[in-house]
Amino acid sequence: MPIHKLHHLSNKQAYLVWDIQESEAELLHKLNPSLAEIQLYDHFKHLKRRLEWLATRLAYQLLCHEMNIPYSRILKDINGRPYPANQKAYVSLSHSFPYVIAAISVNIPVGIDIQIPHMKLQLIQEKYLSKSEIADASQDVEKLCVYWCTKEAIYKVHGKKTLSLQAITIKPFEKSSHGTIYAQVLEKHHYHVDYSITPNYTLAWYQAD
Repeated sequence: MPIHKLHHLSNKQAYLVWDIQESEAELLHKLNPSLAEIQLYDHFKHLKRRLEWLATRLAYQLLCHEMNIPYSRILKDINGRPYPANQKAYVSLSHSFPYVIAAISVNIPVGIDIQIPHMKLQLIQEKYLSKSEIADASQDVEKLCVYWCTKEAIYKVHGKKTLSLQAITIKPFEKSSHGTIYAQVLEKHHYHVDYSITPNYTLAWYQAD
């Protein structure tokens, strides 16, 4: 079972990183999805996206078991944010093949994002970073990953489709293997986001105050 990492942030919040090594059939067998879940899963035509969908649900299922929360299928609200049908917890999901991540919080909204280092982040940086953020990142792909994941984690909790990533501003920071990022949304709301850089991926975690 390729659980790459299971991390408890507290007795009420945890996340699980899954490294996809199984075939589609193996993931289906492990998840044993309900008919409603199969109907959602069948909408995806590309194999990679189908694998990611199955693996995120498996990670979420295992987290539910780990935290003694009844498992139920994941739905999405009008802004596209995932939530469990039984509404027993807050959930956030992310994928960057072959890794996926699921996060659960039983008391407050959470946002999480995972990203493998990729040169594409340099090519699209002007779409999600300000000029000062681009200067601070200085073409460092790992640092660009931190910027990307941090903004995505905040965006997932903020939950409004009208919010752009450029409306989320991040203070300059010194890169390390673990750290906390300070950010603002629309120059009004202040956030702090924890991040972690590993040899294989970067992730960022935000929980609402």
